[in-house]
Amino acid sequence: MLAVSISEKSEFLSFFYLRSMSVFIAPLMANTSDFCLIRDDFHLAQLQNLILDFLIFCIEHHTYQMRNFLNKKDLLKRILVLLKSKHQFLQLSALRFLRKILSFKDEQYNISIVRNDLFRLIVETFKANKRKYNLLNSALIELFEYIRQVK
Repeated sequence: MLAVSISEKSEFLSFFYLRSMSVFIAPLMANTSDFCLIRDDFHLAQLQNLILDFLIFCIEHHTYQMRNFLNKKDLLKRILVLLKSKHQFLQLSALRFLRKILSFKDEQYNISIVRNDLFRLIVETFKANKRKYNLLNSALIELFEYIRQVK
């Protein structure tokens, strides 16, 4: 992609997000329909974790296209549904995804998060985790601390 022109890169990314991305995230979309977790087995959790890793890469490198794609598919809310998983690595990946979005300090992302009441899912996860001393609790506290400092 380094040797191609900007218009070719833009054309490729438009095609990729229009045709391929929906196919790529289909397992995630199917498992979070009606905004609840349908299956929570280890194999599917690993697959969703890989999808989240790729989506984080896309957020970092295709900011504009990914923002439009997230809004169009209501993907952020579906990803935060993964916080209800029994697999802690998947919960941490969902938190890492949200943390990456918040690090951009993008007003459109912030409006979407507030409008869809997505912090409710974060607080519910924090309450469900109770006073356990684990990585999930530390990541949640770090997220709240980051939000407090940015304010």
